[in-house]
Amino acid sequence: MLEEEPKPKVVLYARVSTKKQEEYLKNQIRRLEEYANFQGWQYEVISEIASGVNENRRGLLKLLNKI
Repeated sequence: MLEEEPKPKVVLYARVSTKKQEEYLKNQIRRLEEYANFQGWQYEVISEIASGVNENRRGLLKLLNKI
């Protein structure tokens, strides 16, 4: 009998630069979740509204710590 390989646990990261782009953030998260569900992955979502210029973003640092 073949054993099914365990599905990976992944971290989904979504970011936009400004509060005005919050709807885009929701769309990013939705699309990432759809893809992860399609793949059968377990996942955690990290999202934030922060400038890409700032390298000390909370969400980015959380992502880097997880990986």
